[in-house]
Amino acid sequence: MEKLNYKSNQRAADVARRLKKIIDFHELINVSNVSEFCLAYDIVFKWNKESYKIVFGEDESQLSSSMKLKLRKMFAGIKTEEETKLSKINNFNKALFKFCGSVLDDELLAKNNIYGPLSTYRAYYFKKEFREALNNYFKESKFYDFFLLYFKSSKRPIGEAIRCFKKLKEFCASLEPVGSLLRFEEMVYPLELVLKNNLNFQNINWKNFKYLYETNFYILLYDTENQMEVKIYLINKNFVTQKWFLSGTLRHNEIFIDLARQNFKSFEVFQHNFFIDNKQLEVNSEKDLYEKLGFNYIYPELRCGGCEFFKNKEELNIVKFSDIKSDLHVHTNFSDGGNSIEELVDFYISKGYQYIVLTDHSVSLSQGRGLDIDKLMEKNDLIDRLNKNIKNFKIFKGAEVDILEDGSLDYPDLILENLDFVIASIHLNYDLDKNAMTSRLERAIKNPYVHMIGHISGRLVGFLPIYSVDLERLLKLASEYKTIIEINGNPARLDLDSSSIKLYKDRFKNLYAVNTDLHNIKQFNTRFYCSVMTARKSYLRKNDIINSLDLDEFENLIKTIRSEKLMKKKFSFLKKKA
Repeated sequence: MEKLNYKSNQRAADVARRLKKIIDFHELINVSNVSEFCLAYDIVFKWNKESYKIVFGEDESQLSSSMKLKLRKMFAGIKTEEETKLSKINNFNKALFKFCGSVLDDELLAKNNIYGPLSTYRAYYFKKEFREALNNYFKESKFYDFFLLYFKSSKRPIGEAIRCFKKLKEFCASLEPVGSLLRFEEMVYPLELVLKNNLNFQNINWKNFKYLYETNFYILLYDTENQMEVKIYLINKNFVTQKWFLSGTLRHNEIFIDLARQNFKSFEVFQHNFFIDNKQLEVNSEKDLYEKLGFNYIYPELRCGGCEFFKNKEELNIVKFSDIKSDLHVHTNFSDGGNSIEELVDFYISKGYQYIVLTDHSVSLSQGRGLDIDKLMEKNDLIDRLNKNIKNFKIFKGAEVDILEDGSLDYPDLILENLDFVIASIHLNYDLDKNAMTSRLERAIKNPYVHMIGHISGRLVGFLPIYSVDLERLLKLASEYKTIIEINGNPARLDLDSSSIKLYKDRFKNLYAVNTDLHNIKQFNTRFYCSVMTARKSYLRKNDIINSLDLDEFENLIKTIRSEKLMKKKFSFLKKKA
């Protein structure tokens, strides 16, 4: 049987997700023998060389030939019989399965437009037939327990919400995000948008979106591709204040109103409008709204819990999109990128950037078409020739070098020292224990030729981390060695995440870089947005982000990082010798 190439963690994670759905499916239909699926899930989840041998080898002592065939089909992108069955079950019925082990008739669900938590809630209270059917399974007092379960299980990673929003913008350019997408929360449901003018929505060809219903205040659509309900609020008057109510969390809004009442004794709220001395507050923008009520302006992505009201202006002066002058993690068609170096240079110059670092994969990452030394030298020679003919822009010679299992790097020092910038990342062998994996990364952080650690925690949004590390130890060490921490803009990663950055940023003075991890120019807008928004949500400011440095400042920094790390290494060697 023909062997397939060794797969990346991203691909293995996709397969593990699909296996998890199959396991859920078998449990839902009360099939007790799911042990082989669970074993397959464990094998794929840690995905290492041993996993590869089990799945693609001839030995059937751990997995049967039928299960191995299923896994091979998954890696090849072919749906298994179980996945096909699972996809036919309505989302509502999947949640109902989990709650009480039963399903409703599909015709009843279709008749009442049941496609997600919002349509379920509405149907329960306005459709007698549906309410009576649902009451056969649990009492009304239990409906809220079920609704919360259904709502939680319906949340989607933000990357899917962004794709959904982009598609809708093609039909209606004036749509604006609110809710969790505007706040850049990692998991989104539903997708909430606002619209200034009212349209005849039923006559629009929504293509992959199903029109469910319309009220006086909003319409509800369903994205059949991403399985997400879309709630579009219709606002005709006082757009700024109405949108503000939909932008922050309930906690943010409550604290805002309580503090406003302390600032103005006559402050009142009526029908989502603000009044002082019985006069409606007139505002031109949200910034105007905050200032007139005595607050520092708080960006939507920070309107999350309440502590934002007690930050000073300097703390709220977070990094801006316009501050970014470079991208330090870019792949070319020398490895697994989709664009030539010349195309990338033209593209980034058009964006007003001052420099980029080209960081193709190193030799061990075969699925990423990693460069052997000869190919790397060929690429670097091309960069040198191009730099001679480019004005006011520089290409830095870099690489994303794999951190091997023992913490050493995939290229020898002789090669690394001739690169301008080195990212060290883990792509293989995820099954080490926490201490071993942490030590592996610590050795890379200390390496004098490593400038930055890529996607350090190994997380995938909405999924368990691929590997386990002591993040506190790593960030402390990185601050001591001035090793840069990447904020990876791949919406499936967002690594390092904003919660971790906020937790440690005041304890350790780390350097951060917002990167796209670009493999195709088409990815740029989304990945740039995601990386910078993660930094903004973390309260990082311009001077925390090295991409904000001018060309000369950046060159001096990376030279300083290398020289200081070499000095540390030399001092450590002499200390041991003594």
